[in-house]
Amino acid sequence: MKRALSGLFRSRVALAALLSTLLAVTNLRAHEVQPAVMDIEFQGNTLQIHLDWMLEAPLAGIDLEGLANTNASEGEEDYLRLRNLPPAEMDAATRAAWPGLADKISIMAGDDRLTPELTRLDIPGVGNVELARLSTLTLAVPLPASARAITIGWTPDLGALIVRQRSVENGYAAFLAPGQSTAQIPRPGGTNLILLAGIAVVLLGVALFLARLAKARRRSRARP
Repeated sequence: MKRALSGLFRSRVALAALLSTLLAVTNLRAHEVQPAVMDIEFQGNTLQIHLDWMLEAPLAGIDLEGLANTNASEGEEDYLRLRNLPPAEMDAATRAAWPGLADKISIMAGDDRLTPELTRLDIPGVGNVELARLSTLTLAVPLPASARAITIGWTPDLGALIVRQRSVENGYAAFLAPGQSTAQIPRPGGTNLILLAGIAVVLLGVALFLARLAKARRRSRARP
């Protein structure tokens, strides 16, 4: 058991290191398509999301699936126009397009599709337009009381996605290819249905044992 846990811990550490390396490398390359990075954190009845995203690409309608560089896309002209927008104008463009973007983000709790609400948008200045600009979106996702775990993904045209769980030791971390979804991410502090089922079985066994014991005592007392 200890070996298995140790192996799992090492695997997650290695994955985290790989993701960090990937981010460090891709941040240096101009116009190269970069995976978005989604940090998630369960806070009571809300899932908080911080999403570092090259917003110009989806706003320009560029399909990132299988694309290595925005220069190779038909939407490059729109991408460059958006890349040259100052933060205030880019903010307005993003908020106007948000309902459509939100529809492409899949956050599922069982069969329930959850809607992310855009609560904050941080967009850097224009800077060097030859480099990609990563904006940070803060999202809030109300969780139903029945939600014990969630899955996250988005449509293939939005490209690759890195998902990382905050504030949890050995939290979930994954690199998702375009169109992929995460495995089930348990809600911390949520009720473990398997544990409940096990407790129910134990309680049933105890109840049956006590019933048989009481019956045996009654029979013993009835004997002359």
